[in-house]
Amino acid sequence: MSNPEWLASLRNEVSDSAGNVVQARDIRGDVHMHHDSGRTLPIPRQLPAHPASFVGREADIAALDALLAQSGEAQAVVISAIAGSGGVGKTTLAVHWAHQVRERFPDGDLFVNLRGYDPGQPVTPEQALDGFLRALDVPAEKIPSELDAQAALFRSLLDARRMLVVLDNAASVQQVRPLLPGAAGCLTLITSRSQLSGLATREGVGRVSIDVLSPGQALRLLRQVIGSSRVDAEPSRAAELARYCGYLPLALRIAADRAVTHPYLTLADLVEELIDEHDRLDMLASDDDAATAVRAVFSWSYNRLSPDAARVFRLLGLNTGSDLSAEAAVALTGLTKRRACRLLDTLAGQHLLQQTGRSRYGFHDLLRVYAAERAMSEESEGERSVAVGRMLNWYLHTTLAARRIVHPIAHETPIDPPNPAYPPLTFASHDRALDWCEQERVNLVAAIQQAAEDGHEAIAWKLADNLASFFALAWYPDDWITILRIGLTAARHLADQNAQAIMLMSMADFFYELKRYDEAIDNYQQALLLSRETGTRWIEGFCLNGLGISRVGLRQFDEAAHYIQQALAIFRETGMRHREAIALNSLGSAYHGLGRPNDAISCHLQAIPTFEQFGADRRQAYALGKIGDTYYDLRQFRDAVYYHRKALQIFRKKKDRRSIAFELFDIGKALHADRQTDAARRSWEEALAIFSDLGDPLAGEIRSFLADLADDSDEP
Repeated sequence: MSNPEWLASLRNEVSDSAGNVVQARDIRGDVHMHHDSGRTLPIPRQLPAHPASFVGREADIAALDALLAQSGEAQAVVISAIAGSGGVGKTTLAVHWAHQVRERFPDGDLFVNLRGYDPGQPVTPEQALDGFLRALDVPAEKIPSELDAQAALFRSLLDARRMLVVLDNAASVQQVRPLLPGAAGCLTLITSRSQLSGLATREGVGRVSIDVLSPGQALRLLRQVIGSSRVDAEPSRAAELARYCGYLPLALRIAADRAVTHPYLTLADLVEELIDEHDRLDMLASDDDAATAVRAVFSWSYNRLSPDAARVFRLLGLNTGSDLSAEAAVALTGLTKRRACRLLDTLAGQHLLQQTGRSRYGFHDLLRVYAAERAMSEESEGERSVAVGRMLNWYLHTTLAARRIVHPIAHETPIDPPNPAYPPLTFASHDRALDWCEQERVNLVAAIQQAAEDGHEAIAWKLADNLASFFALAWYPDDWITILRIGLTAARHLADQNAQAIMLMSMADFFYELKRYDEAIDNYQQALLLSRETGTRWIEGFCLNGLGISRVGLRQFDEAAHYIQQALAIFRETGMRHREAIALNSLGSAYHGLGRPNDAISCHLQAIPTFEQFGADRRQAYALGKIGDTYYDLRQFRDAVYYHRKALQIFRKKKDRRSIAFELFDIGKALHADRQTDAARRSWEEALAIFSDLGDPLAGEIRSFLADLADDSDEP
């Protein structure tokens, strides 16, 4: 009988499955019996062996269980596409779960590795169906040659049967669709690095997208493979080993196998081998099979990208930040936003990139190493430098836009105009500027470091200069001092005296905020000498003012007034009215210390209108707070509370948490002195919460005040 004739007769048999030809399976799963031939259809069991080591994935297993329950209730096919990057453990999870549920599919299970991302040719749908049909005992000579006929026969054979079909390592919807059963009661489990989004519209796909292991799960995997005794003997090193493997199951197993086959190596030895990022992928390779090397696994996905997508992947590897916004990616790649976003989505769909937020993308750690490796081998040094320079310039202009909103009267260092092809962000409000800086904080620190290391020293120090106000305002002291040190080193490398002076001045501001006044004075003096050599008057004025306020901190009020008066003269001479107001505010603090309260209040009141005119709300709040301090010392506590509350109102509007806490602290002192104990307690408790969150040592002082209040209330 020819293939078409045999297929037609089989279709007739299946269509008559409610009659005498095919006996339907009962709930216990008795085998199908063809009464006309007496032939029993086989029950294939093709699942690979259960994974030797398997940890975690509880949430993913629960999601798969839920999909299976849904399938049973709805009597409809549910396709679960387990997606994830190479080496993340998709196949391991699929096989593990399939073994758990295979008894619910008494007619058997079919498994095929479609090799969608292998170095060679992927398995075609025709080849996969040929294997399935043979497993279902269809004679070779009766298997149709056309794909549509093969798929129809496959669906016919699975009709009224309960089978589990596992399609591993699928590359595309086109490769998968012909392999899908049409029968309710059959479940198809697909693993792929692609999201296979095309299945969602027609087949109703259920998707479980998996990530790397958690740190705890990674350690459990190491214990399983290496042994608990070795892991527990070096717990910190085991944790480092897991971290350097990026918690990627494939990488963890390769590293663990090295530990097992080299028992003389300690975990510390393995960590040392992995510390050098550029050699990390070389170490994470199996000697037995190149197909299990991490680099090879990644290359299978990479080699199937279009040239444009591959280029974007490489260039993204040049970014040293934790992730990247779409706008920054536009600058890095030099593409239009529409084209860049389309390619970013393509990479995310192939799980070579992770979407970390709205229009934000990042790499798995080892994929980032691989992308950078590809960039080093396939992009010239000039192309790499130009791409990174575009991104860093975009950051420079966007941070300047944010600075203009956050600190409107700050000095501005001249920079070249932005490239109109990738314009910087603009900010409609103070809050949006702050939110952007907050979101990008880690990336901006990394960008400054990258700029310094990659020969973009001018961008490095200018970025640090733009961001100093934000790190002071948001109070990230570690990041603040880090960027200043990088910026100062870059400025010195350029032998740019003005740049050095600006960085030294910002460094001094940092030490002043920490009340490390001697270190502040040292940096102000260095900056002052440089400013006088270059004749940069505004820097000279700021340094003199800084020396003055640092002397106020040391309670050396006469010297403080002397320095600040020199600064005031420079600002008046050069017509810098907003800077004149800053010096007046500082002079008020010196007069306060000298016991001249009326002069102090007068200076602050003179400064406030100028701050209002220039939109320097925060400076205005400082002046109001200083007036409150003066009234407190005059024991006019209600006036003190009034001015501190006006300052507090502005700081709340600006979301300046540290300044909010200081004002609450001062308000509490004035209220307590005015015998408003309950109100004082509430103010100090709010201040304590903020200082504790910021890790500010003033939290300890407030705790003492609150303890004293409690003791007072306990007295009879």
